[in-house]
Amino acid sequence: MNITIIGLGYVGIANAILWGSKHRVIGYDISKTKVDMLNNKQFITKRNLLHLLNFKQLNIQATSDLKFALQCAEMIIIAVSTDLNKKTKKLNTQNIEDILSNINVINKNAEVIIRSTVPINFTKTMEEKYPMINITYSPEFLRENSAFDDIIHPSRIIIGVNKKRPKLFLKTLNEIYDLHDNNLFFMSSSEAETVKLYSNSYLAMRVSFFNNLDSFCIDNNLNVKNVINAICSDQRIGNYYNNPSFGYGGYCLPKDTQQLLTQNKNSSLINAIIKSNNERKEKIIEEIFKKEFKTIGFYRLIGKKYSNNFRNSPVIDIINIILKKKKNIKIFYYEPLLNISIFKKDVILIRDLEDFKKASELIVTNRITSEIQDVKDKIYTRDVFFID
Repeated sequence: MNITIIGLGYVGIANAILWGSKHRVIGYDISKTKVDMLNNKQFITKRNLLHLLNFKQLNIQATSDLKFALQCAEMIIIAVSTDLNKKTKKLNTQNIEDILSNINVINKNAEVIIRSTVPINFTKTMEEKYPMINITYSPEFLRENSAFDDIIHPSRIIIGVNKKRPKLFLKTLNEIYDLHDNNLFFMSSSEAETVKLYSNSYLAMRVSFFNNLDSFCIDNNLNVKNVINAICSDQRIGNYYNNPSFGYGGYCLPKDTQQLLTQNKNSSLINAIIKSNNERKEKIIEEIFKKEFKTIGFYRLIGKKYSNNFRNSPVIDIINIILKKKKNIKIFYYEPLLNISIFKKDVILIRDLEDFKKASELIVTNRITSEIQDVKDKIYTRDVFFID
């Protein structure tokens, strides 16, 4: 089968490899860098190599020619990003709308599967606009630092469809998964969109809950590790996703909670999640300012140990707030993913780890790793369990 993947971020790459193990896959992206990386198989890392060994042959080709990518496809998977419009506080779906417009002209007979995060009722609106296209909404639940694990062992598979079921999509799913052993749910596209946004909002809420608990323990001189372990021993709560942090960030949780807040008339809970996350950053800064230092270093901008981006990082927010509140300190940061600083002149990027350690009287880090254990006396963190 000819399958086209639109968008070659971590979601698109994971989908391309999954389907490319059994079918001919064309990956499309406007980024020449991403196209070249996929064609050169530069997506292979130590973390996903073992999974790739299970695939005898990957039939994948990448291109920046949209017409070429669409014209022969029997199934088209849309996995483009939907960033938050800061003015409207809504997800920007223009990329998806442009792609559907092109599909309607070039290849309206292909099954279209939207895997991007979209507002509730978006798919239904697109179906009304393009009645000749068979559109299914099937959200992904992939974590950026473990996308290959997650797509091979999905927590659930959601099929959001309003008209006829996607025969080809279901056929390919059956080839890869034993759908009887997986949580497979059929529902309307709007229900599937709701599952996606509420799932991510729950995760944001859980992060905020344990951060709020940690802040309470700080104020009352309590051992937060003891408290969390005892609370999470209740099976209804569970001992997972409970490690205090500087706040939730990354690509998904901030924008998805904001989109849900915009659409949800009964929004007091979602509003509280967002507010609590902002309060957590202020609390971290309050604790930092209790320390004595003239130079402060921030170890990594990423939120997770194996992440490779720092979009909406709470660390960046904390640095920017400190800049506004206190100007008589030197601020350094270590981020090997950067060659040029993303901050103003008064925040200095140090790319050599040993130089960074020497320059920083206080080292602030969201997560502790082995490479800074030798300066643990300098470290300020709320990483209690040393996990993400």
